[in-house]
Amino acid sequence: MPVFRERRDRFLALTDTHRSRLEPIEWGAPGVTACGRCDYCKEQVRLHRDLLMVAGMRITRRKKLMENGIFTIDALAQMPDAADSVTRRLQEQARLQTGTATPDGTVTYTDKTGAAKSISYSVLESNSLARLPGRTRETSSLTSRETPCGRTR
Repeated sequence: MPVFRERRDRFLALTDTHRSRLEPIEWGAPGVTACGRCDYCKEQVRLHRDLLMVAGMRITRRKKLMENGIFTIDALAQMPDAADSVTRRLQEQARLQTGTATPDGTVTYTDKTGAAKSISYSVLESNSLARLPGRTRETSSLTSRETPCGRTR
């Protein structure tokens, strides 16, 4: 019951504030939270090119970026490289999605309808793939049924 009361009180305060305004609430208004998933939010995300367009964007990271003046996928893609790895990964994703990045590669495939599609990718320097050891003679000679211990699967 306490959670219900808190949520109900918050909802009532929000609706009271909304009804007291002369103009409608605008997307991104302070104090108004967006889920980013419902049909209305999806429409507004596309219309405003919101940070939620970036694949992997979390609401908490979006809030931090907005506090620093970054509100759109385009602004994220254009800002100087970030120092922290999470924001840097999101920047690269935004650059790929806006077409401003130079991808490391592109893979072409046929979807289930038979249409040719392609997807581009970048491997970040700080990515864990870069830290994997190179192929060694010992592991390259394993058969598909052997494990590194010599046991069969």
